Amino acid sequence: MNAGFEFDIVVIGGGSAAFAAALKATELGAEVAVCEKDVIGGTCLNRGCIPSKNLLRVAEVFFYSRHQPFSGIDIPKGKVDFAKVIEQKDELVKELRKEKYLNVLRDNTKIHYFEGEASFLSGNEVKVGERVIKGSRFIIATGARPRVIPFNGIDRVDFLDSTTALDLKELPTSLIILGGRFVAVEMAQIFSRFGSKVTILQRSPMIIPEEEEEISAALKGYLEEEGIAIHTGAKVMEVHQSGRQKTVRADVGGAATEFRGEAILMATGITPDTDGLNLDAAGVDVDQNGFVRTDEFMRTTNPVVFAAGDVAGKMPLVTVAAREGSVAAANALSDDECCLERMDYSTVPHAIFTHPNVASVGITERRAAEQGLKTVSRTLKMKYVPKARAIRDARGLIKMVAEEGTGRVLGIHILAPEAAEVIHQAVLAMREGMTVKDLTEKIDVYPTPRRW
Repeated sequence: MNAGFEFDIVVIGGGSAAFAAALKATELGAEVAVCEKDVIGGTCLNRGCIPSKNLLRVAEVFFYSRHQPFSGIDIPKGKVDFAKVIEQKDELVKELRKEKYLNVLRDNTKIHYFEGEASFLSGNEVKVGERVIKGSRFIIATGARPRVIPFNGIDRVDFLDSTTALDLKELPTSLIILGGRFVAVEMAQIFSRFGSKVTILQRSPMIIPEEEEEISAALKGYLEEEGIAIHTGAKVMEVHQSGRQKTVRADVGGAATEFRGEAILMATGITPDTDGLNLDAAGVDVDQNGFVRTDEFMRTTNPVVFAAGDVAGKMPLVTVAAREGSVAAANALSDDECCLERMDYSTVPHAIFTHPNVASVGITERRAAEQGLKTVSRTLKMKYVPKARAIRDARGLIKMVAEEGTGRVLGIHILAPEAAEVIHQAVLAMREGMTVKDLTEKIDVYPTPRRW
């Protein structure tokens, strides 16, 4: 169906979830409209995964030109041209935007691209600029943006977020990061390794609080060894600016403390990008935080409107967004209720790309206890792994959580230089319902971990 501006599916958004949905829909024979108000490619490509991981790698190379662990090697200490580093990052983003998105639009004649902000007029039509686009089904995939906490005085302070920090052309001499989850620790290591004096202020009692406590504590120690100051249990009271100098006044352990820096980076989570969508007109509900409510089939409260990706508020991962987009498209085009695809998040891995990495799949010991599960857990420090000793980087640990009695693996959590690669073996173990006994009987490559 494509009479004028009428389509089988209208996808609102232009990132990973949106394109996965569009490609799945065209595979099933649909004519698809994709509507994007901003730069095509979404968060991961333009301001998330790709640019941040590129800069983490550049920072790592620079850091090890000054801190390499091997005797008998003399490497000249490098220097940073930060503007050129950012320029190369921008070129990479442009290349991937063309390869992964623009070329798809060029080659797939069933995808019709509309540039502009989409707003629902009813449950079967949206307005994009001056055009009215009708659809049999809709998929909302507009993503999310950095959340801004209205700290006292923040409206009078020039601050950075995870998007603008990646576009700086000049390295700040000092940086105060508000927050302590994955964006905060990755950004902290990037800027610290390039030469900024970095301070993290985290409200929770620990950084990366969703991870195992042993991993959080160990990563905190490694970051502090690199010169990053970390204050947990810090409640921001006020921020203000005088010239280029910014000040954060915080309650740390009951004592009012001032922190000063050239820049402030707010890394306090995300908020759904639904402004202007006029969801009420489509009968689409949101939760208390503004994320679009969906069921296990990615349907919203309007059965012909689906949602996928960060805007749905399930797991803010690009891999999850792509899978949700595909599931949403398949279900939107299905006429058989009994054959709808379900989203399963139980064995989705995630990673934090600090060095060493943090990677995890399944549930933590703490979460298992909350679910009433009796568990046994084992921890292996990386210093006992021959490969870690051989490469002279024995930082980190591996922790496995298993069900008491059955030995069924419930979660595997890793802090190690290549944890984001190793975790995929753990994903297969989880998907296959393996036990600790199964894993110990499996033969691995030496000298990687043998005994869990």
